[in-house]
Amino acid sequence: MLRHLSKCMVLKKLKDNDVGKMIIDHTGKLRSREIDQKVVDDIISMAIIQHGLPYNFVEYKWIKEFFVYLNPEVKVPSRNTVVSNISKKFYEHKERVKLAMRKSHSQICLTSDCWTSIN
Repeated sequence: MLRHLSKCMVLKKLKDNDVGKMIIDHTGKLRSREIDQKVVDDIISMAIIQHGLPYNFVEYKWIKEFFVYLNPEVKVPSRNTVVSNISKKFYEHKERVKLAMRKSHSQICLTSDCWTSIN
């Protein structure tokens, strides 16, 4: 064990080499207990996009309580931050689609149904 501790790359990444500040994640790997706020923001944004949730989802009382219960160090982003993150994701995805369309060797036909009716 002592020989492993001297070579362990995970422990070298920790500032004070305190194993008590580490957890085993869902894949069974040892990782730091520190929370990456960018990852939290991305996951919340993807949940809102995937499930069609309103932007103020992050302001719900019990959602905030849930995040604090899971880890008190997590900062739940504001509604404005979520809107900004989702807008960035939209423009990134839009650019990827444009690039894929430019690289395509086939033709693309876009149609629209603009007919309106009182019925």
